[in-house]
Amino acid sequence: MDPVDKKVLLQNHEYLADNLDLDMKYLTHLQAKGILLDHQLDEISSITTRKDKIERFLAILMLRGPKAFSEFCAAYKEDCSWIVEQLDQTKQMILAENQGGNEFS
Repeated sequence: MDPVDKKVLLQNHEYLADNLDLDMKYLTHLQAKGILLDHQLDEISSITTRKDKIERFLAILMLRGPKAFSEFCAAYKEDCSWIVEQLDQTKQMILAENQGGNEFS
């Protein structure tokens, strides 16, 4: 995963823990796109507490390659646009900070 995308997820960790819905339709979308493997989907599904399930999902997502973040956002965009908007805002802030820092280097 791109370092900026990873930073977006880390900075929004608490927000995602409070707001993310790990309904199977989102997880199977990510599985169909090759972001989640069968055993990872089974592992997430077997966890009983919502918080632990989200923690494990985010940990896996951050390790799943360059398309993981964009596919995650695509999966949630229609039904949970507020989550994707929050992540987009954070990403824009991070990119602006990075660009501002580079101007003085």
